[in-house]
Amino acid sequence: MEDMNITPSSPVENHEKSENIYLIPAAIIVAGLIIAGAVMYAFSPNKGAESGNTAKSGLSDTDGSFVSQNLADDDPVLGNADAPVTLVEFGDFQCPFCKKFHDEARKEILDTYVETGKVKIVYRDFPLENIHPAARPAAEAAECADEQGKFWPYHDTLYTRQAELAKGTMDYIALAGELGLNKVVFEKCVKERKYKDEVTKDYEDGVQAGVDGTPAIFINGRKATPAGAQPFSVFQAQIEAALTK
Repeated sequence: MEDMNITPSSPVENHEKSENIYLIPAAIIVAGLIIAGAVMYAFSPNKGAESGNTAKSGLSDTDGSFVSQNLADDDPVLGNADAPVTLVEFGDFQCPFCKKFHDEARKEILDTYVETGKVKIVYRDFPLENIHPAARPAAEAAECADEQGKFWPYHDTLYTRQAELAKGTMDYIALAGELGLNKVVFEKCVKERKYKDEVTKDYEDGVQAGVDGTPAIFINGRKATPAGAQPFSVFQAQIEAALTK
């Protein structure tokens, strides 16, 4: 503020200063709105990666857009290979919403549809490395476990012990030993990053299909909607629809 010991201004000058007094707070409010909008955009689901229940992607989140590419590729399959419905999950082992899907809806899908031969599940890697530093190492380790026919036990244990991934204390080789894998072969696979390109291909295929959040679920090539770790009933309705086609 200016020094108070000044020569009184003319009425015109006072009027101009009065206008300036009102303009300054208005400018501050506008600037605040701009900053708030930028912050909301930066942290919106479109900018991030974990989807939770509100992920958006290049595909419509409301019409379950169909993807013509072979999303199953050559990745691990759980269930009857001839099942009429294929559920493809693009997941991240460090993603808490992926764990929620794994612990809740996926378990019911297994019990209701996989065990009865109606659905097979394919898991593909979509490591969100910008926010989950352990996601890629975990994905590559799981691929090494798949080499010895132990993908699904390794996959399940990574989700069960996700807290260790977040803390950076997961011992991938020790876990392989716990699950009965050949630790020497496994350790060589992990250290050489033998499946680095495989994980990258999964990620790139996901991007091409419109995935930008995890978990992303496709049922017979159609994106499950709404996206994210939804209740079993959401997936049940879409699986049932796929079974009738």
